Amino acid sequence: MTDDKDVLRDVWFGRIPTCFTLCQDEITEREAEPYYALSNWFAI
Repeated sequence: MTDDKDVLRDVWFGRIPTCFTLCQDEITEREAEPYYALSNWFAI
């Protein structure tokens, strides 16, 4: 059985895949590609 400390560690140090994209209304010469990052839950 998993210890509570193991569960807390997994939640505390967990990372969430995030995708950032520019708004379609932005005027650019070319279409910007999405930016992908692994973020911890503090950054959200």
